Amino acid sequence: MVCKNCGFLVEQGSNVCPNCGAKIDNNYYPQVNQIPNVEDNAQITNGYMDNNLSQTSLEVNNQVNNSNMGSNSSKKKGSKKVIIAVLSVLIIVIAVIFSFIFISKTNDKLNTILTVNNSSLKYDNSKWKLEKSDSIGSQTLTYKNYTIDFKYNTRRIIYQTLEEFLEETKKEYIKNGYSIVSDITDITINDTVWKKLEYKDSTNTYLQLFYSNYYTLYTFTYTSPSSSYKKGLEKVEKIYNTLEYNDEKDKISEQNGKEQLIGEWGWGRQGYFVIDNTNLYLYSDSSKDENNVIYGTYKAFDKIPVNGAGYIDGLFLVFTIDKCYDGGKEVDNYIYKYVFEITANEDGSYNIENTTTGATGKAKKTEKKV
Repeated sequence: MVCKNCGFLVEQGSNVCPNCGAKIDNNYYPQVNQIPNVEDNAQITNGYMDNNLSQTSLEVNNQVNNSNMGSNSSKKKGSKKVIIAVLSVLIIVIAVIFSFIFISKTNDKLNTILTVNNSSLKYDNSKWKLEKSDSIGSQTLTYKNYTIDFKYNTRRIIYQTLEEFLEETKKEYIKNGYSIVSDITDITINDTVWKKLEYKDSTNTYLQLFYSNYYTLYTFTYTSPSSSYKKGLEKVEKIYNTLEYNDEKDKISEQNGKEQLIGEWGWGRQGYFVIDNTNLYLYSDSSKDENNVIYGTYKAFDKIPVNGAGYIDGLFLVFTIDKCYDGGKEVDNYIYKYVFEITANEDGSYNIENTTTGATGKAKKTEKKV
């Protein structure tokens, strides 16, 4: 119990306060069954309760509790951040997987090669259907309302440059009621320069690509209703960007043709040929009079293209004229290109036909090399 006079802690049952000597009334004071503990946020020093220490203890305890609470709060916040990060990664992974699946389903798999003579392209055979064609030089692909015609024609532009041919083609289109969407331009595809032309009629829009060597014209034509032309073009561009032209066969054919042609050829009354590796001279006779000669460069091949598509055995000669002399004077020949077809006879002679003028006759090649 506590002294009423000085506040000193007095043992139970004492009648006098040992500190101040005041009389203790045991009946008046309540009994103190338990001495306050330091752990209860108070401290007794020399019998007195130290209120300052008690207050300090409370503050320390509060700080400890607050620190623990802050630590717990930080842990909770850290856990939330980890959870958010994990969820974000999962969302990204799921998005990538679905994107891959979507792209795989929508992308064209250019897994099938379509070859037309020396040119080829690739297409997705799960979408595009290859239609049967009676022509050996033409192939057709269809998908929904889109069509691709891929073909070649021989002897189509022998007497013209590709540019000249296309200008005439464009004029013919306009004459037949088509309107030009995009004029003739160059487009390089896999190191080969093609010509591109777009035009339309009242229903459809067309895109055409052209490539030609001396006697073969390759054509790629995309046809679509005008309302869906641009949408289909996205798929068609992927296909025509796979176009390949293999000129190795041309090079071999040209080399073989030159080897067989180089020399001198007597062509009867039609003239006398002298052919070297680069130039061709067509004299009026075997005297090789330079006052009467036509000369220029040439291209030769070991096969003859037939009209439409295909070839036959023989030599095919395209002669581009540079100069023409008649009686010692340079004259205008009016025709700048001759095309000759040379076929072998059983007796060792040859038939030579100038398909430009129609002149024809038997010829014999001398053993003499130029």
